[in-house]
Amino acid sequence: EGSLAEAIALYSQAILIDPDSASLYGNRALKKEMIGDLEGALSDYSNAIRIRPNDWQSLSMRGALRSRLGDHSGAQEDFLASFSLNNDYFRAIGLSIRDLLVSRRVDEAIQRGENYRNSVNPRSDGALFVGRELANAYIAGNRFQESLLVLRDLSSHHPRDVVVRLMIYQLYADHFGRPLEG
Repeated sequence: EGSLAEAIALYSQAILIDPDSASLYGNRALKKEMIGDLEGALSDYSNAIRIRPNDWQSLSMRGALRSRLGDHSGAQEDFLASFSLNNDYFRAIGLSIRDLLVSRRVDEAIQRGENYRNSVNPRSDGALFVGRELANAYIAGNRFQESLLVLRDLSSHHPRDVVVRLMIYQLYADHFGRPLEG
């Protein structure tokens, strides 16, 4: 849980710099959910949706969380909105990887990510989402070098993606014991 708390702190710092990033709120929400801060996760998913109302993934994640918290009508509302927006198959695959991670089924998450990683256009949003979740799965499995390779590949195809850059920075700081170079 220590590295999850550190990740939450890094996402919080990034949100201070870029408070209009739905992706940062969504990623912090997942980390909060993983440590059991369900109300904090719900708040972050709601912030992501406030910033980007058509964000099917945050709607789906908030719906799943609302269901866990017993708010079944709110969950149904979120799921219906999410399904009406979601037309990207590979984003759904990424979400299924995230669901496996939340359930702590790391090996299955890695396998699913690897199965789909090479079947998408590396420049697509779907590849970006699947790749981020695969990198998270490798980190959860203490396979840091493999995570770094996935993130560097994503960065080469999506150089402006702040979440990938933050993940690379965090990985270097937490697991390679040196600051990010170059």
